[in-house]
Amino acid sequence: MIHIEMHEDYTQTTWYSGILDDEHHFTVSCDYDSSTEGYKLKKVVWTTTSINDKKKKYVTKAETKIKDFVHKWLFKRPKEDEEV
Repeated sequence: MIHIEMHEDYTQTTWYSGILDDEHHFTVSCDYDSSTEGYKLKKVVWTTTSINDKKKKYVTKAETKIKDFVHKWLFKRPKEDEEV
């Protein structure tokens, strides 16, 4: 007799796009892991090609706020309230 068991473990990446201050376009990647049933916001990728040096520091600082905003938008609660 042959006995076969299967398990489905997968990861999935979804990209969400947005705009900062009506001029700086970006995308945020969100990974899902089925084995842990957890989500993780990975990185912000800036798609605006004309970010000058003066604004670069501001835009980089905004990445944390963007990740928190996306987390609330997707999961309806602040990142720091998440159970680990």
